[in-house]
Amino acid sequence: MNDYEIWIGYYHLGQGYDPPTKPEKVAQVNALSFKIACVLYEHQRSIDYLIQMMEEGKPLSYIDNLHLGSWNYNPKTNSNSWTGRYYESEIEALKSFPIQS
Repeated sequence: MNDYEIWIGYYHLGQGYDPPTKPEKVAQVNALSFKIACVLYEHQRSIDYLIQMMEEGKPLSYIDNLHLGSWNYNPKTNSNSWTGRYYESEIEALKSFPIQS
């Protein structure tokens, strides 16, 4: 197994959120491949968020309705519907940003 860095590049959510101005390293994960590292990262984030919601005392109906049954990650495209594609390096993530004139 190898350590893989996971980077996010340019994305724009709209809704009052400004797009990032530089790549962001979001994790380093030990796995057999980069794609598996991304899947592990996404699953761990989901687990951590569910635990957080329970610890904050959110009602089961809130957790059920909003957080179970939907997953923002698509393994086929290796991307998250909120933050876009995952990249293996800062250089690759940087290529996703619009060219500044």
